Amino acid sequence: MMNVNGLLKQEKVLKALEIIKDSEKRTIEEQLELCVIPAPSGREERRAAWVKEKFQAAGLSDVQEDELHNVTGMIRGAAWPEKEGMVVLAAHMDTVFSEDTDLTVREENGTYYCPGIGDDTRGVAELAAVAKAIAASGIHPEKTILFCANVCEEGLGNLAGTRHLFREKKQIEAFVSIDDGETGKIIYGATGSLRYEIRFLGRGGHSFGDFGLPNPVHAMGRAIAEISDFQVPAVPKTTFSVGVVSGGTTVNTLPARAPCWWISGQEMIKKSNGCQSAC
Repeated sequence: MMNVNGLLKQEKVLKALEIIKDSEKRTIEEQLELCVIPAPSGREERRAAWVKEKFQAAGLSDVQEDELHNVTGMIRGAAWPEKEGMVVLAAHMDTVFSEDTDLTVREENGTYYCPGIGDDTRGVAELAAVAKAIAASGIHPEKTILFCANVCEEGLGNLAGTRHLFREKKQIEAFVSIDDGETGKIIYGATGSLRYEIRFLGRGGHSFGDFGLPNPVHAMGRAIAEISDFQVPAVPKTTFSVGVVSGGTTVNTLPARAPCWWISGQEMIKKSNGCQSAC
């Protein structure tokens, strides 16, 4: 099997890389087109329509949009239709910004600014650029490459798009995600992510007249304090964080509910369950 250094000496690979560099201006233009289309997790259908059109224009075969609005297209490999060995190149369409966020693009000193312009709008624009470069350079991969613009990667989307993809495409062997504005590095290995919503419920009431009744916000605070004391292994890297809390309506009432959301992550989670054990 050829390594990366060997690939970088291949004439067709070098040609593809040159095509990508030469098409950077157009890639940025498409990035700017896409970033003004709102796409909070679970509401990516407008971006999906845009991506589907770009995938078709790039010459990908079998371009499809599934029921979750993941958009896929492929470059068939020499082994098509393989039962295993498919390689996925993916970028997520959703952003962390709500539908009513002002998505006006502004430019200052040659730099563009817009909510979500990097994470992961840039990655989605790059998918089509890579597909075009492979086709134009005459590369014929041994294994099928499945290009995927997936949904629901952020927050409480809970990776619904890629979970669905893996359930439907049993032949996936490798998965590459374009999801970082910083070039020149590759993050490799598996990272597991578990996300929880915890709801604390009570009767509610008046802070003075009903004093003494259980207060869901107080209970949530005690739970968060305990979570912050969890001891987790350094290797594999294991993390956790309570990122969102809410509850109550006014300062002089006892809230009836107080939800919070927290996330835990671990490298190579299949080999260790330290955070789950701590919980």
